[in-house]
Amino acid sequence: MLEAAISLLVFLVGVSIGSFVNTAADRLPRRQSLIYPRSYCLSCNRDIPRRHLLPVISYLYLRGRCGSCGAKIPTRIIVIEILTGLLVAYAHHIGPEISVFLALTVSITILLVFAIIDLENRLILNRAILVGTGVFLLMAPFWTVIGNERTFLGENTFFASLSNSLLAAALAFLFFFLIRLSFPRGIGGGDEKMALLLGLMLGLSDALTALFCAIFAGGIVASVLLLSGRRGRKDAIPYGPFLALGGIVSLLTDLDVLASSTTLVSGLTGF
Repeated sequence: MLEAAISLLVFLVGVSIGSFVNTAADRLPRRQSLIYPRSYCLSCNRDIPRRHLLPVISYLYLRGRCGSCGAKIPTRIIVIEILTGLLVAYAHHIGPEISVFLALTVSITILLVFAIIDLENRLILNRAILVGTGVFLLMAPFWTVIGNERTFLGENTFFASLSNSLLAAALAFLFFFLIRLSFPRGIGGGDEKMALLLGLMLGLSDALTALFCAIFAGGIVASVLLLSGRRGRKDAIPYGPFLALGGIVSLLTDLDVLASSTTLVSGLTGF
């Protein structure tokens, strides 16, 4: 009973974080402050009453429309609130230690903001990348303390954690940079910067898993869009959502592409 109550509470916290994710995704591309002005309707520009700011509940009560002008509220609002609630609740389930839970929650929040902005605006904002890079660069030496070991050359020290993170960031950036040089219309310059951020966030092994998942999911979606005629071969597809998906999968699962590949190769070669 207590565990269920805690899970519900964490879910509600996650839903509130989802509301922040929506605010950030709406305001950052417009270069607006996340704090001021208070929440307002994008259609009529009127302030939203506080009683209409309850995540999920207000959307359902208002039937998805502005309480002042009746304009439709994007479905994305309630979807992201519920999705964030579920992700944060699951993050707490797999990492109830406060340091691990906070690291997972911060990472999920940042990835969701990037995904929404890129999906809706075809933008990966440099200033958002700088903030995220700064956060995870500061965290880079301390992953072992946080509860996520990052070894380097067999060492498990602060320097090893930092080295692992920096190497992962450099390799992820280089990988997407080379892809952009080879296929300049395939991805944008922001994708390599987001890959760098993923490297810092996840470290070598998990970053490889995230990139694999992103490429796999992106390839499937691109194939479906091409076969259905909704996109042409020269049309760009926003890749930020796939990188975010890969990052979240890597954060919340035990999938390890590097370990699986090593096991497969060993099995095939007999070594």
